[in-house]
Amino acid sequence: MAKTIQNRKIHRHTRFAMPQEMIDICEELAIPKYLRNYFGNKGFVISKGKSGDVFRLTHHRWGSIAHPKSDVNEWSKEDIRHFLHEKYHFKNKVDDPKMLASLVLREKWFREVDLNILMAVYHHRILTTSQLHAMGFYTSKSALRQVRERCKKLVDNHILESFQPIPNEFIGSMENHYMLGEVGSHLVAHHENININQLGWTPQHNEIMMHTVYHTVEINNVFLAYRQVQKDGFHVKETIAEYLITEKVQANYQSLRFNPDGLMSLMYQEKERPFFLEVDRNTMKLHDFAEKVPRYEAYAKTMKWKAQFAFFPIVLVATTSEKRMLELARSVKKKQKINSISWLFTTLDQMKETPLAEIFVNAQDAEKETFTTYSILDAFRGG
Repeated sequence: MAKTIQNRKIHRHTRFAMPQEMIDICEELAIPKYLRNYFGNKGFVISKGKSGDVFRLTHHRWGSIAHPKSDVNEWSKEDIRHFLHEKYHFKNKVDDPKMLASLVLREKWFREVDLNILMAVYHHRILTTSQLHAMGFYTSKSALRQVRERCKKLVDNHILESFQPIPNEFIGSMENHYMLGEVGSHLVAHHENININQLGWTPQHNEIMMHTVYHTVEINNVFLAYRQVQKDGFHVKETIAEYLITEKVQANYQSLRFNPDGLMSLMYQEKERPFFLEVDRNTMKLHDFAEKVPRYEAYAKTMKWKAQFAFFPIVLVATTSEKRMLELARSVKKKQKINSISWLFTTLDQMKETPLAEIFVNAQDAEKETFTTYSILDAFRGG
């Protein structure tokens, strides 16, 4: 006997358990996470049809949803994707984001703290509620609540977009994750005094898979660890997300994509030093990680970095364990042709807990029986 679901009013924040099959199918169909979350939360379920290329679409209230052309609940991959995109963008469409941005700038409610939150999300791609709270936009006892309220206001006005990752096993109260919205993109362009086409962001940047969400959040946890350091004369000047520092480079007669996980510029005792960041979650083969080396070396040869920095950025690599750290360091050393580019390795736990301690191993020392460990502050000595 089919299980009936009680007909009840759907509130805005209602969450429905998403079957693992639907999660797997969405991954297979390359359906962006925000669409999967949105329709899962609205009670839609995608399941396998009679054959591998056919899918069924049902709703917790309406039941079976027939294809509009065939009146049968059989959907192809393309039709499923088209259905989800059309329904989502019809409901969330912003007709004229530039005009709405100009209106927001005249509103009294849009304050400096809103602009600071917006710029932080732009520079980090994705920030969670707790990460925004840790950035110190509010300092009162109710700071976390204030962050939530301001972000809700920004989301309601299409300045930010938000989503909550849904755990596979159960419905949880996972915190909101925030990304740039269309109106927000025009506000950022206005603040930076640049054309919207120079921003380096498009709505497609928000079509992001779950593994990328976890990776980006981890990168930003590292950035935050350095922002929260309490040391005289030390501070973070700037952090930039990976999607804003993509370059095309030439290596071995091939066109390659240079795309570090992040860039941060640190200040200590009135000296500035830049650092590229690579966060490894032990999901990549050693050989594949080592293929990053020729990309860095090709970018170094372009000399484009000299327009911004006096020194080529040191590459910081944070990974899951000491064993993995040494394996990565050895694979990088074997691949290196330009030894003047410094590669320093540590673990994610060390980088987040004691970011200024002597926690880094140089790739050049990785094969030695004993090796010296370095602090990030060593980069500021001399020069």
